[in-house]
Amino acid sequence: MLDIANFRAKVFSRFQQRKPSWAKAARATISDVAKAAKTGKTSISRYLNGEKHLLSDDLLARIEKAIAELNYRPSLMARGLKHGRTRLIGLIIADITNPYSVNVLSGIEAACREKGFTLLVCNTNNELDQELHYLDLLRSYQVEGIVVNAVGMREEGLNRLQQSALPMVLIDRKIPDFACDVVGLDNIQAATTATEHLVEKGFEALLFLSEPLGSVNTRRERLSAFRTTLQRHAGIVAENAEVPLNDGAMLDSVLRQFSLRPSRDAQSGYLRQRRPDAAGRTRAEAS
Repeated sequence: MLDIANFRAKVFSRFQQRKPSWAKAARATISDVAKAAKTGKTSISRYLNGEKHLLSDDLLARIEKAIAELNYRPSLMARGLKHGRTRLIGLIIADITNPYSVNVLSGIEAACREKGFTLLVCNTNNELDQELHYLDLLRSYQVEGIVVNAVGMREEGLNRLQQSALPMVLIDRKIPDFACDVVGLDNIQAATTATEHLVEKGFEALLFLSEPLGSVNTRRERLSAFRTTLQRHAGIVAENAEVPLNDGAMLDSVLRQFSLRPSRDAQSGYLRQRRPDAAGRTRAEAS
């Protein structure tokens, strides 16, 4: 199995040891290009901004030759700041190892690319302090909007967001008492529908399986709806378990114990083994 911590340490060490190729020589500037092309910086700016029709063929050729010889690459960040458009969108994601998060990331990146934006991805690893750190970092890059899969932002972070007036969209998780656009499920309705479906299929013991609840309000909403729904069905045994996403051994253990543990029949008063396929069916309750 890949040791993630060791892998990260090795990669970071490599970056510290090796200097990038562009660091061997001073990076060419627009002034260098203008000097090599024997023209002014205004002409170079016109070329870079797509106003080539204002330049003569001879001047165009000289500029292109100078750019090629100097290996000049304009700073997109600097140009963006000058014109007030960075074309950057920030994404703060709670857990990039979660398959759901990977799908969300892929969809957002595709939408940004289609509209000519570049996505800056920040993974908080479900840590509140990292969420605040990345929020400040993205603001320093002057992103034009932020998409957040929130861990549970504190008042300090909310105040910073409101002061920045940045367009913002929340994904899956909501921030209490914070008015913002949200893309996600109706968690209460979804959990209620899934639970009712299992009850209608005749299952007498149900397990709500999720990652650790922590401060993730969407998971808590689903669990609450699960319990509320089963309160209307006397005799149904309801359990819940929290399992870290990548802990396969713990997941297998929880499902095995659930499938083997006897449950008490509230009406007849005797012990009865759950149906063998109950654990498999209750996977539909995972969140």
